[in-house]
Amino acid sequence: MSKCNFTKSCLLWRVLVFAVTFASVFAGCKNVTFELPKFSVTAPVCRGQEVVFDFYNSATVEIQKIQIKMNVFDKKTGGPAFKNIVAVECSFDCSILPSQSQQFYASLAEYLQDTQAVEFLIDNFYISRVSYSDGKEWKDDFGLYSQVYLSKGE
Repeated sequence: MSKCNFTKSCLLWRVLVFAVTFASVFAGCKNVTFELPKFSVTAPVCRGQEVVFDFYNSATVEIQKIQIKMNVFDKKTGGPAFKNIVAVECSFDCSILPSQSQQFYASLAEYLQDTQAVEFLIDNFYISRVSYSDGKEWKDDFGLYSQVYLSKGE
């Protein structure tokens, strides 16, 4: 193979190689379509040992289950509130009809034996899963829609 000086043909060759490589890498990837969430949620408010938020169903079908994920920190130190645990996950069985809302209380009680914290900060709070009565499920495993809030809460 001969050395390629920086010429138009060399540049075109490099662009072609890059384009083919790029296309072949992403052609094998599963096509992912991001569906916007059909709900709204208020920002979480920490009340003692509970995290409280309101959830509004803007879908046309009933919601039967939601799952949340959040990071919990000690308000005083700013560090993780619980030993060896930063992310907390909670699931709620529910029945939220279309155009209705419901208030949820996520208890932190099961984690409290491992902490000296009295007040908590909640960060990266998001709805990770919503199950509908028609069998469909909406997922957000990485918190891409974590800022879909109706209001700032209290």
